[in-house]
Amino acid sequence: MPVELESKKKAIAQLIDGDVVDESDRVAVCIRGHVNGYRATMEAVVPGWPFGVIYTVESVAGIDPAAPYIKPTARITLYPRVGRGMAGFLTNILLFESNTMRVDNKDLESVFNFTYDDKEMAHRFCNWPGVAERLLHLEDVAKFSEVVVRTDAGIYLSQPKSFNSLDLDLCQETFESLADIAGILAEHF
Repeated sequence: MPVELESKKKAIAQLIDGDVVDESDRVAVCIRGHVNGYRATMEAVVPGWPFGVIYTVESVAGIDPAAPYIKPTARITLYPRVGRGMAGFLTNILLFESNTMRVDNKDLESVFNFTYDDKEMAHRFCNWPGVAERLLHLEDVAKFSEVVVRTDAGIYLSQPKSFNSLDLDLCQETFESLADIAGILAEHF
């Protein structure tokens, strides 16, 4: 198993033109590289089930996500809805799924729950040309549990699939989709 794990780490490092980094005191898997010119990181606390993986793509190099905001910015969090369509009504009642904060985009609101700290910036981001399509594609490819967009720093995605069970093609497609969104953030936000 350790040989398989190491070969998978190296394969993903090649996908993002990066290296496997020893962060064993913090996480079991840490891979850093670049996708479309943006710094990218993949981490897994534990490579096996039930732990998932975390993708991060920075739109601006060197911004600490924990640092205070420097310019007008927003933190936008997306969670996939449990129930969609008519089932959404039942999940709101039976599972107490919270109502989403509105972003004035019905396609996104039907698939995701949103929270944000700056309404104007969140609406601007979610309605920017190409963003909705990319977020919907990302949900289709990655089946993520959470996405956090910080307009001045980049995008973070949490995927419930364990590192050991990741498909390399889907991993690469996820990174590329995240880099596309990071490019929009870098150029327009």
